[in-house]
This record gives sequence, C-alpha cells and structure tokens, in this order.
Amino acid sequence: MGILLRTLFQLSYSKKRSFLKENTMNNSACGQGKQNHFSSDFSLELVKTAPEHALQMVGIFKDGTLTCRNHDSWVSGLGETFGVSGLKEGSALWVSANCIVVSIGSPKTDTQWQEMGAKLLQNAPPNRVCALMVDNLSAENMRHVAYGCDMGSWRFNRYRTKARPVSPRCTTAYIVHPAADDAGVKEQRTMDHHLVQSVHWARDMANQPGNVIYPETFAQQVKELEEWGVKVDVMEEEQLTRWGALLGVSQGSARPARVVVASWSGAGGDKPVVALVGKGVTFDSGGLSLKPSNNMGEMKYDKTGAVVSAGVVRALALQKAPVNVVAVLALVENMPSGSAQRPGDIVTSLSGQTIEVLDTDAEGRLILADALTYAQRTFNPAIVVDIATLTGAVIMALGSAYAGLFANNDELAQQLIGAGEKTGEALWRLPLHKSYDRAMNSDCADMKNISGPGVGAGSATAAAFLGRFVNQNQAWAHLDIAGVDMTKTETPLAPKGGVAFGVQLLCEFIHQAFQSGFAHTALKQKEENSQVNG
Repeated sequence: MGILLRTLFQLSYSKKRSFLKENTMNNSACGQGKQNHFSSDFSLELVKTAPEHALQMVGIFKDGTLTCRNHDSWVSGLGETFGVSGLKEGSALWVSANCIVVSIGSPKTDTQWQEMGAKLLQNAPPNRVCALMVDNLSAENMRHVAYGCDMGSWRFNRYRTKARPVSPRCTTAYIVHPAADDAGVKEQRTMDHHLVQSVHWARDMANQPGNVIYPETFAQQVKELEEWGVKVDVMEEEQLTRWGALLGVSQGSARPARVVVASWSGAGGDKPVVALVGKGVTFDSGGLSLKPSNNMGEMKYDKTGAVVSAGVVRALALQKAPVNVVAVLALVENMPSGSAQRPGDIVTSLSGQTIEVLDTDAEGRLILADALTYAQRTFNPAIVVDIATLTGAVIMALGSAYAGLFANNDELAQQLIGAGEKTGEALWRLPLHKSYDRAMNSDCADMKNISGPGVGAGSATAAAFLGRFVNQNQAWAHLDIAGVDMTKTETPLAPKGGVAFGVQLLCEFIHQAFQSGFAHTALKQKEENSQVNG
C-alpha cells in the first residue's frame, strides 16, 4: 500500500511540474512587457542654461553658500540668512513662484553628493519640470548630483492598477552646469546612467514576488541580456544530475531548478576572469525546517545574490567595460512537500564531498557549494566572489550598516572594502578561523550544513562551510548581504524594498581589479602556487 501511495504521489508531482511549465504566468508582469525593458518615467538631462519654464531648485550649504553662482541678489541673500542661521537640513522654502531653496547640509563623500541630488529632486513638487541649479559645484560633484537624481528616481509601481505612485515626485529634470557639453562629462554620464539603470533592473527583479520570478522565469530574464552582448547559457535539471547539493534543495518544489551562466568578455579571451557566484533562492519557505509565518513574504528577497550578480554583468556589458566577468547563478525554490529534502539526509555535492543536511533552511550554502565548484572547474578564475543573503547571524553582528565580508586573501579584502567605501555599499571583514571549520565536521559525512549547539558565530561557520568548496590556491571572498539586501524605510537613494546592494560595489571592484592589474596578479599567484603545491 505504501509503495502504491508513493507511486501515485510521484505521478501527481510529476504532472504538477508539467502543468506549471505549460501554464506558467507570462514572462511579463501583469502584461506590462519584458521585465528587462522595465519602463522609467523619469528623464534627466545636463544643460548649460535652465529652460524658461522650469522650476529652479537651489541648494543652500550649511555655511550659507549656494549651489549656483548667478541668481537674483535677493535669493543669494537667503544663503546668509538661512544657511548660517541653521535652516533645518532637508527642508525646502519657496522663495518665488519659480524657485525653491533646499537646505542640503555639508556633503563631502561621493555618496553624500548623490544624496544631495536626490534630496533636491525629492523636494520638488510632482509633475513639474525642474532645473537643479548647481553651476557653483565642480564637474565631479555635479556628476554625483546627477547620479543621485537618477538613482533616487526609481519606484516599484509595476503591480499598481491605479495611478498612485509610492511618493509624488518630479519626472522631468535638468542639471544646469557650465560643463554640461564637455565630452568627458558626457561620457562619464553615460557610464553612470548604465550603472544606475542596472541597479534599477536588479531592484525590479529583487522585488518581484515568487509567483512571477522563479527559476525558469529568472533564467528567461537573464537570457534577454544577450541583446547587449552577454553570453548566457541556461542549464536545466537534466544537465545538473551531479549537482547533488543544489538538487536536494530544489526537489521539494514544483518549480525545477536552473543554473544560469552569464558572461561578458570585454578584455579578451587571454585575460583573467572574475567569477561571481550568486545565491538565487527565488522563494525560501525553509523547506521542512519551516520558517515562522511572520515576514515570510520577505523571502522573495532570498534571490538577491543572483539578482545582483546578473545586474553587475548587465552594467559592465552596457558600459562595454574592458573586463572579463562571469556570473554563475544558482536558482532554486525551497519548499516543503512529500518529495522535499529531510533533515538528516546526506547528499553528494558536485565536488564529490558529502554533506549531512541537518537543517533544510540552511539551503543557500548548499546551492552555492555546487556553483562554486562549477565556476572554478569551468573558468579557472583569477578571483571568485560569492554573494548571498546567507545568514540571520550577520544581521545580529552588523545590523544594516555593513555587509559581512569573509576572504582568504588580504589584498582582495582590501580592494573590496575600498570599492565599498567609494560606492557607499560598506563591507566589514569578519574572520575565517579553523575552529569555525572544525565545527562543520559531521559524524556520518564529510561535513554537515550547520554547526552544533553552543558554537555560535553563524555567519562565520557558514563561510567556513563554503570555504571547503574553494580550491587551495583560489583567491576568494564571500559577501553575506542578509542585513543590507532590503530597507524597510525610504532613503534618498532608494524606496522601501530590495535595494540591490552590491551592484555598484562589485562593478567598481571589477573595474579597479583590471585597471590596477590586481586581477592579473591574482591569476599569476594562483598559477605559481599551484605549481609549488603540485
């Protein structure tokens, strides 16, 4: 009887997967077209003179100076009156029917200048054409103001059936600056715009619900990047038979797994490759180790690591960057069912190492294990960086101020930290230690997927687990972005929801790795160490 019931269930499950494949929701969300071509109703242009019909936005710094040089004398006098006397930062004052003055504090870093631009724009009334008067700024600072205006303009309105934006905002703006026509400024502006658009694309993907974006449809969205010269290969479950760790996670879902490989070869085939490995759990219920129902809806964000990795490749391709990068995206849905992986199961990973699965909700490290193995075997990368919403423990350690960074290479760690400081996506390095690795030993397999009671350091033991799938001479970093992948409060540069943390950071890192020669050095060291170690 038991065999009969099991056979009937397997037939039913197989039919359910087939039904979902044939009747899946269309690739377009709510019929709004291809998601790679998500629309933005915001327009920004650099000009030397403000259009006559535009509402002029002027910033007042904390010391009373203005963002523009030439204005009516009575407006200039407001700088002395309100700037020095302490007009509250962020507050706006109508000084005429055609001019608003905004207190903007004292920006110093690139990110603060970007936030200044976003704040200027967000103080403008909705549906007005605005001109940001910033001719008193350097061309570099003006660039960051424009970047911030662009970055802060995005909203996730895809599923609203009524014309009700998340917050009213200006949709057409001009940046007024004497360097607007400079060829170098225009070129950098184009590069910045490609990066911003890729962050917006990643945010759009991250915020999509699990019934719209699942492994198959995620792969379809990445496939569209071929339009910009990205090479995209999609592997289905029939091609993943040796990916035992990944398939163990996927087996409980009616949505089959996918592995997507997206590569941009802008530096040429004889140059080093940087490999990104992204965790893409399109929805994480926890499996049989079921999560609490509170906030489970946020588990649509558990695909953010893969989303960010794809966003980086998209940006670099649009920029036609002289770099070589490949993203290996491990895509699964983690669900409970009669076919789901059980606590206590033992699986064989692509590397050949066996894993005792004690907690099915520690699934991200399992799919990353196989993806890390594949990336190293296939591409011989100079550098490997994996990115994942991996542990709640990193939130306990760092909150939402930093992502956790683990690295087996000091120079790699410093390069990543520097890129984070430059882009405002901050990293804090955490330790890899032998004691964390020992804590992952299993009594009946090569390792287990969680440590035992009393060990603590959950983010560090997870990193130690991943380290077992990294080759001895491979420069590798692990970014745990579980505390920074989304925001529950609106910021100048992002609304509530997924923020695609890591796209800007990793683009900056990869650019610098090739410009500085670090990628070449890392590959050379890897080859030399491999020869020494046999």
